[in-house]
Amino acid sequence: MSVSIYNNLSFTFNIMKTTIIFLLVFLIPSMVFTQVFTNKSAEDIVKQSKTVRVDEKSKKIKFIKLKNNSLIESDAKAWLVKTLHLSVNHEFRLVSQESDKLGYVHNRYNLYYKNVLVENDRYYTHSKGIWVTSANGEISIFSEINVEPGINQELAFKNALEYIKADKYLWDENNISKPKGELIILPVNDKYVLTYKFDIYAIKPLSRNYVYVDANSGKVVKTKNRIISSDVLGTAVTKYCGTKQITTDSYAGTYRLREAGRGGGIETYDLNNSTSSTSAVDFTDSDNYWNTTTNQDNAAYDAHYSAEMTYDYYFLKFGRNSYDNAGAKIFSYVHCDYSFVNAYWDGQ
Repeated sequence: MSVSIYNNLSFTFNIMKTTIIFLLVFLIPSMVFTQVFTNKSAEDIVKQSKTVRVDEKSKKIKFIKLKNNSLIESDAKAWLVKTLHLSVNHEFRLVSQESDKLGYVHNRYNLYYKNVLVENDRYYTHSKGIWVTSANGEISIFSEINVEPGINQELAFKNALEYIKADKYLWDENNISKPKGELIILPVNDKYVLTYKFDIYAIKPLSRNYVYVDANSGKVVKTKNRIISSDVLGTAVTKYCGTKQITTDSYAGTYRLREAGRGGGIETYDLNNSTSSTSAVDFTDSDNYWNTTTNQDNAAYDAHYSAEMTYDYYFLKFGRNSYDNAGAKIFSYVHCDYSFVNAYWDGQ
C-alpha cells in the first residue's frame, strides 16, 4: 500500500505522472540501521517466525511476523517477555485494544519493571481471531536498578519547581491540589533511571510540562512540553525537498504525521518493512522539528509534505476535495517490504 491520493484522476495526467515518478524515489525502505532475518534465520531468533527485524545498535527485536496459528493472543504477554529477552521482573500490561475493518485486533502493551512503568517502552500485537499474526514495538536497553527512591517526593517537587522557575502556578489561583509525583522508570542513555514524574502547570509565564526528576540525585533529567493544540505547524527537513513546513497532530505529549484540516485528513505511517497496514505505526517527534534520518525516516516527511501539497493543488486549481472529491482521508505508508523500489495504489 502507498499514497492514497492517486486514484483515477483523469485530468492533468502529466502533473500526476510527475508526482508519482517523484514518489517512486523516496518510498524505498531502509535497511541501514536494521538487520532483517527470514525463514530459518528468523526462526533461530524467534521460534515459529517468518520474519524478524532487529535494531543493529541495541540488538533489540523491533518486528516479528509469525507463522500461521503459532501464538494465541492470551499467551502474548508472557511470550513477549521471553522473546524480547527481558527479566523475570518485567511484565507487559494491556492498555488499549482496537479493531479494524479487516477483522484484525490491535493490542497495545506497556512495559513494567518491578511494578513500575517503563516510560515509552511498549509493544503491539496484531491478531486475527485468537491468533497473533505479527508484533512490533520499541524496547530500551535494560539495566537493573533499585526501584526504591533515595529522595522523597517533596524534595523532588521542590527541585522541579526550581527548574521551571515560574512566578505563578495553576494551583495558586485555583482550588486544586499541587501535582503528585508518579514513580516512573525513564530510559536515559541506554540505562534505566528511576524518576518522579510531575505534571506542572504554570500560568505566569504560561507553560505546562511533564518534569522528570531523578529519584536518587534529585536532578531534572527530562521535560516534555504539554502546551500543544491539535493540528499544528511543524518543520520537516525532508530527504528530497529541503526544509518545508508541514501540518502535524499533537497527541499525548508528542507529534504525529497526521492532520485533519485537508478533507478527511492526511496521515503518514511507518510499515516497519512489512506489507500489511495492520503493522503500521505512527512516525512521532518530540518537538515538531522533524530532522531524524535514522532508517531514512526523512523520506516520510517528503511523503507527508507531498500529499499535503498535492491535495492543495487539486483543491485550489480544480476545487476537488481529495481524490474522490468527497474528502476521502489520504493515507501514505512508508518503508514497505524490503528492497521495494516502487509506489502503488491498492484500490483502498
